[in-house]
Amino acid sequence: MRVFVAVDITDEMRRKLSDLEKNFEGEDFDIKLVEPENLHITLKFLGEVKENDVNEIKNIIKNVCKGFKPFKVSVKGLGFFGSEKYIRVLWFDICEGKDELVKLMGKLDDTLGYIRKETGSMVPHLTIGRVKSGRNREKLLKKIHSLSDVNIGEFVVKEIKLKESILTKDGPIYHDVEVFKLGKDE
Repeated sequence: MRVFVAVDITDEMRRKLSDLEKNFEGEDFDIKLVEPENLHITLKFLGEVKENDVNEIKNIIKNVCKGFKPFKVSVKGLGFFGSEKYIRVLWFDICEGKDELVKLMGKLDDTLGYIRKETGSMVPHLTIGRVKSGRNREKLLKKIHSLSDVNIGEFVVKEIKLKESILTKDGPIYHDVEVFKLGKDE
């Protein structure tokens, strides 16, 4: 099964982002926007794992969560990965709570790195779309810059989730495998 660890955002934020994604509709951009129900903050992508290994993964995540208390996260400002010549991913920045997310991501990578180790720097973000080509790149850059101060909102991270990603021809379908409360010794 294909799995990852994530923080879900609030329904209110999903609605706001869904409305915001309309800024890209009707434009001739070559972007695959993330469906509102799939919006999340990825903490650790594990990829394909054996069903037999899922319980061990759950125990590791549960133990990591014991060392973290709930914390506030704010999401603001559209940005992108890549370069101005080759924009790859559109995302919203994490402002408040970034340090806590980086620590959580680091701890998950330390404990689950035997499955898949992160190679780049850890940058907490909320992906909203993947850019498939450079079509209308200049217009897209202007759109990104016009949304660089948009405030999506804030929420308290109280739990993280192990999610399964089922790939279909219409895009991925995510479902929760297990939910882990922060700071709990359950």
